[in-house]
Amino acid sequence: MSDFVIGIDGGGSRTRARLANRRGETLGVGEANACNPQAVGFENAQAEIHAAIQRAFNDAGILRLRSRSAQNAQIAAACLGIGGVERAEERSLML
Repeated sequence: MSDFVIGIDGGGSRTRARLANRRGETLGVGEANACNPQAVGFENAQAEIHAAIQRAFNDAGILRLRSRSAQNAQIAAACLGIGGVERAEERSLML
């Protein structure tokens, strides 16, 4: 069962991630560099988002498994606020 939710706040200066349980209790936080793809490119933006998420898991002391078949430490839901991805075509590149 997936027990984790994550929130991402990213823009032109930094990327912040907050990992929480389903009750909304913060388990860990992480930060990385800018992730606005208009400023850093889509590939770098994705890398910074992943870095912030990994740091939030590290802060929580939870192993992050990235395989969909894994039964542990999966993210059930995420909410992302990312600068520079206002149009649908930009959002599709970030998925």
